[in-house]
Amino acid sequence: MSNRNDTTDDAQSSDRTGGLPLSRRGMLAASAVGLGIAGAGSAAADDREGSENSPFAPRDHDHGGDVLGASEPVAAITTEHLSVEGTNRVDVVGDPEIDHEGDLAAEIQSYLADREPNHLFVLPAGTYSWNSQLELSGFEFFGVVGAPQATLAVETHDPDYAFDLEGERVLLGDFTVDITAGDTIDAGIVFAGIERRGLIENLDLRGERDYHQSDRGGKFTCRVDTLEEDGYTEIRNVRLPDGEVEGDGGSVIPFAADPPHVGTNVWNGCYVKDWTSGFYVMNNDGRNILQGCLTIDCNNFGIRLGRNDVCRDSRIVLSDASDRDTPGMGLTIFGGSPLVENVQIEAPDIWNNALWVGGQATGGTVRDVDIYIGEISPVHAIDISGGLSLEEELLFENVTIVDESDGSAHPVHGAGFDYSVEVGTPNVTFRDCRFESPNRDGMRVVGAASDAGVTIENCTFDTGGADLRFTVEDAGHSVCNNRFNGDVAWDEPLSEVLWMGNRHEGAVESGGTEDWNALANWGFDVDA
Repeated sequence: MSNRNDTTDDAQSSDRTGGLPLSRRGMLAASAVGLGIAGAGSAAADDREGSENSPFAPRDHDHGGDVLGASEPVAAITTEHLSVEGTNRVDVVGDPEIDHEGDLAAEIQSYLADREPNHLFVLPAGTYSWNSQLELSGFEFFGVVGAPQATLAVETHDPDYAFDLEGERVLLGDFTVDITAGDTIDAGIVFAGIERRGLIENLDLRGERDYHQSDRGGKFTCRVDTLEEDGYTEIRNVRLPDGEVEGDGGSVIPFAADPPHVGTNVWNGCYVKDWTSGFYVMNNDGRNILQGCLTIDCNNFGIRLGRNDVCRDSRIVLSDASDRDTPGMGLTIFGGSPLVENVQIEAPDIWNNALWVGGQATGGTVRDVDIYIGEISPVHAIDISGGLSLEEELLFENVTIVDESDGSAHPVHGAGFDYSVEVGTPNVTFRDCRFESPNRDGMRVVGAASDAGVTIENCTFDTGGADLRFTVEDAGHSVCNNRFNGDVAWDEPLSEVLWMGNRHEGAVESGGTEDWNALANWGFDVDA
């Protein structure tokens, strides 16, 4: 069933938990699960792991409980709860029809063969063999929870995923999928298509995945597609700490939503370390909201956002490109006009852009973001690709860059860049930002001519060379109320420029002229 886009009432069984406690950290309250946004945890982003070289203090993550992270609420998100009322609760140890010492996945599959799936399976603390892929579809409700915590041990090559599910409502929580039984054991946790409501919480994968072998598991590790536009799924505190084996021939994707995802996923407090990729949620028509997530050394990209996505209160750490085959990219805006807010990107050892805007991006907002570039990381802190069609403004607001690189070649991966920030397209605004790069130039504007231009307002530049340079004949720029501690220059004529209220401590150069240091300037045309 997972091949769908892998680019998958019985009275006697009712309430057989035997009084087992369902100890849920916010998941089961009494007999119902509320999927409202209040009280959602984001512990992973508060963990300062990997931040030893960062100049930044932890950011405040209190936004009044607005997990959705948008200026306007998403319609019909919190109006319905994922409830276990009326479901058939089954204790897998206490029910005589289940051999809990056998292959538990196969036992549950067999148990449901002649029953309408509307069951919550409760796993008392312990380790259970999970040597088949549990495949279910067309159900009203299906759930598996540890009580309080269980381990599913994968000991064969049979399952691509522990769970392959497609139905109305899904509840998975409080268990670990263990793939450490042998060097060639490989499987993902879940491949789910959820129509109405889902909660996937407090799950761990134990063991390193290896996609470069004949017995490999599925392409994804935790893929969740919400299949209806008003559907809502929260993926909370899912941890993938053991990484994957690097090699040729593709890689595993840890967290993903892909077509046919059209609803809303909230990824809350999830953690991934030492994979090739991190969160791949860009390629769908739905919405993905990353809240309080942490990626460490996922060196193809940490997070890729698409047209309707939000990333806030999260951290991306890239510290080991020198030791990796895929040398690092932080956060990518790859489609539409997403929101990035209250995010820290810490890149002491990276060899690709810390924040890249490209692909099919049409705009976006990047607000309250800190970016650190280490001494041996000769990359762009921000790179906005040329050739984009920005239908909306691309706004950078209150962004701080601390860049210690001098642009020299990376010790392993090769050549670097002279500029910390490169702007390759118009309709971009920088407001209330600070650019600090004492060992190389600051910002270079290389975008094609456009009346939209580039706007730079109330920013401070403190660099080791040119603070700001325009390299093409261009129009429509607005540069107002900034402080330039270094030089400013343009290589080609600029027209319809608004240049006002700037303080220049360095030279303003045009065709070799270095004698203009005015404190305030007005709109004008300038010739090189």
